[in-house]
Amino acid sequence: MHSTYSITLLWDEHRHGYSAYCPELPELSAFSSSPATAAAGIETQILARLDEMHGRGDTPPAPRHCVSFSGQFRLRLPKSLHAALSREAEDEGLSLNGYIQYLLAARYTSTKTVQPSTLHRIDDIQETVRLIQDRVDSLTFTQEEYPSFLWNNESASTISLQ
Repeated sequence: MHSTYSITLLWDEHRHGYSAYCPELPELSAFSSSPATAAAGIETQILARLDEMHGRGDTPPAPRHCVSFSGQFRLRLPKSLHAALSREAEDEGLSLNGYIQYLLAARYTSTKTVQPSTLHRIDDIQETVRLIQDRVDSLTFTQEEYPSFLWNNESASTISLQ
């Protein structure tokens, strides 16, 4: 017999195996080197807990069901935040909806684990940026050589066309 409750399987790097959880019954968990065995273990615990609850006359939590999402939801904002986000969206050349999607996606992806191969690419990009910055910093020229440029000597970072 199978329950209709959700099972979440996660790889546990520290224990080198799979942890299984039931979101509706968060006190339950199982572990195994095999995902199938971990899932079977949590399923056994779910059924035992449901029998136990039934025997005591307790009402078990409702199982989560697969739900299709429309991709839309309403969000009420303070007027000041709405105005600030609208201005930022305009500055970025985006609709407010597109800008908020961008912000949410950026926040969501920043919480995900970065893969080792991605870390190497990030290191390569940072090294390339450092090399470019070193080359730009080493450039020197005089006002006589380039009379149409005005060099801001205080910050040594701004060139403007006259």
